[in-house]
Amino acid sequence: MTGGIKSFILISREIKIMLEWTGHFWNLLIYPEYCVDEVEDPEVNILWVLKRTLKNKIPDFVVCISLDDYDDLSPEARREAITKVKRYIRRFFSGSQCKLLGFAHRNSLYFCGNIPDLPTFKNYSSGQNEVYQRLHLLQSFLKRRSDITVSIGLAFLEEYSIKGWRLAATFTLGFGSIQHFLRVFKKVEGYPPKEFRKSKLVKYR
Repeated sequence: MTGGIKSFILISREIKIMLEWTGHFWNLLIYPEYCVDEVEDPEVNILWVLKRTLKNKIPDFVVCISLDDYDDLSPEARREAITKVKRYIRRFFSGSQCKLLGFAHRNSLYFCGNIPDLPTFKNYSSGQNEVYQRLHLLQSFLKRRSDITVSIGLAFLEEYSIKGWRLAATFTLGFGSIQHFLRVFKKVEGYPPKEFRKSKLVKYR
């Protein structure tokens, strides 16, 4: 086996491990209570990711993209759809705006990102609007180019902490199932979402 082929195989394995690992990370962040049997405490793993991967920079937003017809697809078609959606996500969001992209839960792709610092945008609100517009274009592009229908949840962090990050991720997930969202939100915050007035959530259908 030549050095070039060997290097390619090693890189391919590393990419596969990374994709599986990032999906697992989102499970740790959103459902830490279900990960207590892990070798490490979920919070330890999350802090490690924050320090080593994100360089201690908590993201500004979290995105969850759910493939609407995922359950009706064959295993091969599922893999193809996931690969396409990941490729297009990276086309619309790059660098600091697309971190920890991974497949989690039953049919969802997660990623998080930071809004570029000024003077890229006039203010933070214009940066938020840019994220919104890109997701809208991505959703339309997937339907037009590949006939893939997705539902997208977007949440901006109100609190720059692990708790705020977890809450934002929970928001994006929960609107795929209202009852599930209500249960998880109350478990995390201790009160129902109707009492929480400061959230900035954008939902596309």
